[in-house]
This record gives sequence, structure tokens and C-alpha cells, in this order.
Amino acid sequence: GRLPSEAEWEYANRAGASSSYFWGEDMNGDFAWFQENSTANIHEVGGKKPNPWGFYDMSGNVWEWVADWYRESFYEMSSKVDPDHNPQGPPAGQFILIRGGSYKEDPFFLRSAARFWYEPSIKSDDLGFRCAAEREMK
Repeated sequence: GRLPSEAEWEYANRAGASSSYFWGEDMNGDFAWFQENSTANIHEVGGKKPNPWGFYDMSGNVWEWVADWYRESFYEMSSKVDPDHNPQGPPAGQFILIRGGSYKEDPFFLRSAARFWYEPSIKSDDLGFRCAAEREMK
């Protein structure tokens, strides 16, 4: 496995939706652990409902580290690129890019488009990762 790119992560999180969250426009605690329902703790994966593609905890529980480095202008740059070609972030940088929000966060940070960054040396109990696997296209 490998870390997903930022574009791959958002594609998997949205599961075909264009709303603020893959489940709609308003926070729904049935799908995510966040500040108001987590009792200030990380929870075992699968304790909430999955997105339509079967992925659990894409929003909330822990921030997920993606393969791309943080660049503030990523969306400006990627909007000029065909999204089917998985636009890549910069090859190096000062900050790692994280997605999905965590159990400590306000619902704003759990939106499908929300993005944040950390210095690579920082360790936090609300920071994790999800592996992406290559699949053969038929």
C-alpha cells in the first residue's frame, strides 16, 4: 500500500457526492466522530456508518495524512487539470497535508473539501493514515 494523493483521498471521501459532507449539507453524528459526540476519545474504526462506497471514518475520528505536501493554492492549480488524471501536489514542502478532521474538531473541519497541515515531525493522537492500494483496471 501507499498513502493516497490528496485528490484520491477526496474522491474516496466524497463517494460521488458534491455536498459539504458525503452524507449531505449538515453534520450527522451517525457518520463521524467529532468534538460533540466523541467524548474526547479516538474510537475503533467502523463505529459509525460508512460512506456509500463502504469506507469507514473518512470524516472524523483521526486526521489522515496523504501523500501530497501542502500547497495553499492546490485547488487553484488543480482546477486547470483534468481531475481524472489525479493532480499531484508539490514534490516537497514544509508541511504534510492532512484530511478528514478528527474527534477533537468542529464539524467545519470534517467537510469533504477541508484540508489542514502539520509539520512532519509532529506527533498527535488524532493523526493517522489510510493506505491506498493499486487496482488493475479492466
